[in-house]
Amino acid sequence: MTHNRQITVLYADDDAALRFVFTEMLSALGHSVVAVDDGTPALQAWQDDQTRFDGVVLDVHMPLLAGPTTAERLRTAGCTVPIWLCTGDSVADDQAKRLNADGILHKPFRLATLQKLIDVMVGQG
Repeated sequence: MTHNRQITVLYADDDAALRFVFTEMLSALGHSVVAVDDGTPALQAWQDDQTRFDGVVLDVHMPLLAGPTTAERLRTAGCTVPIWLCTGDSVADDQAKRLNADGILHKPFRLATLQKLIDVMVGQG
């Protein structure tokens, strides 16, 4: 299901190439991304302007502040938008709640998968 509403996603991943790919793919779908390289700048971006974001995507494995910990801190700070973890590991979708998230986005990214994620973030999925 596609929609006409543009959204903004906060994306944290320590891999610069993946940040570029994610940003380009969401831009191709008509959306914007604020991409940062770890959990700490993600928390700062959220605190600076939390009303800006419609969803958050966090890499599970980041060197300073990992995705699950970042997700937990975002929830503690009052974040109510969907938070998804992304990983190349074989993490089952049902493990997302245990990892403080709403879902798992598996790498490598596919455009159709990102569209489904966007639909969920705007309440259409």
